[in-house]
Amino acid sequence: MTVPDFMRDAPCGEIDPEAMFPAPTDKKAITFAKHEVCGNCPTRLLCLEWALDPASRARHGIFGGLTERERSGIIRARKLGQRVRLDYGTRPPKPKRVLPAVA
Repeated sequence: MTVPDFMRDAPCGEIDPEAMFPAPTDKKAITFAKHEVCGNCPTRLLCLEWALDPASRARHGIFGGLTERERSGIIRARKLGQRVRLDYGTRPPKPKRVLPAVA
């Protein structure tokens, strides 16, 4: 996964990367990442939108101040994970089969 340009100057770029990927049971590390690192980040909303985008969807870690579980709720609410049904219009009629002429 390539790092977007806006993350290079963000506070999370100045700390150990593992701090942004805490274990789901480590409440202290999650609180640190969400509040201390992401809390005053100027690119927080941009980071969150990047993490929610299906093309770059982040499956693990803290992005935009939210955990993967919190982001999955937004994905469901925005219906970002559902297929879009395409409408190609009505189908053309099937051509009639023409039998060859017998000589």
